[in-house]
Amino acid sequence: MNKVLRGFSRRIIVSATLFAVGGCVEPSDESAENVDVMNEDVAASEAEIRGGTAADPWSRARTASLLYCTATVIGPRHLLTAAHCTPSVGDKAYFYTSTDLDYVPVDLTTERVVDAVSFRPGVNAAAGDYTDVNGDFADIAVVRLSSNVPSTSQVATMAWVYPAGGDDWGIKVGSGRHEGASNGDEDLRSVPDLTYSDNDSDGHFLTENEQSDSGDSGGAFFYSNRALGVLYGSVFEWEYRNKYTSVQKHLPWILTVMAYSFPGTVRSGVVVNGASAGTAHASTSRECSYICDKTSSCDAFNFIPSNVTAPCQLKSSNTGTSSLSGATSGVK
Repeated sequence: MNKVLRGFSRRIIVSATLFAVGGCVEPSDESAENVDVMNEDVAASEAEIRGGTAADPWSRARTASLLYCTATVIGPRHLLTAAHCTPSVGDKAYFYTSTDLDYVPVDLTTERVVDAVSFRPGVNAAAGDYTDVNGDFADIAVVRLSSNVPSTSQVATMAWVYPAGGDDWGIKVGSGRHEGASNGDEDLRSVPDLTYSDNDSDGHFLTENEQSDSGDSGGAFFYSNRALGVLYGSVFEWEYRNKYTSVQKHLPWILTVMAYSFPGTVRSGVVVNGASAGTAHASTSRECSYICDKTSSCDAFNFIPSNVTAPCQLKSSNTGTSSLSGATSGVK
């Protein structure tokens, strides 16, 4: 069954079930799903978080369902999902509004229409090629909606640092076929797991365990309250594990596609003086401005490309500016 028909049929099932029982649908039973992990094949587009529990309100507010895959809210009109989900213009996205921890179906009244989809340059999702022009793994897609997400949703902060070394706890979320069973109401679940990879230098990282089915594809791995990865699926490396595309590795491209704009004043040719709030290894001024925007202690930023060790400087105070050719600065 192709993606459009599959999504349509699942939506009909959801609607009919909700109508029949007045919205009191029991969560689906759980079972396993077969995945060609030896060849690192992606599970057919319906998956679940195995052994998980109902996602908490924080995760639900930052997650959306495309009915065939899971997505993360990264802007008022933008979602992040997996490229292999092949989202298309005209597809529908739905959101989670329930605060009931025991019952978390997707809310069909929150329908939003996809009006643009972007893949990393070099990626050919239709052909199963998820390597970008830099040679990095990039099973990732930015989806733009025709209107803003519901007021009940929240924008997830995207990670700009990978916790090098591995063995860092995070949360996986997904709205797939929990334990392999049908999940017509798009029940959202989560499960904790550890990062396995000690770096994400080639665009991906692995988690300690394999805990997903298709449909969970595109769902986030949240680490330290930031979206660290986008779920590709199940692979075999020493043993079964989940593979994620790194968000921080592709963050400059994501921000460019979103046309992210710093919510403050930006100037060229000057730097802001003041107390330091830290540094970051941003590759663009837009990425540096995003880091400042999402860091509560940051009042201003300087992006200095010539400073290769710490091009992004965060400032906790603003005591004036100094001229510096090639620099970009911003003040909240």
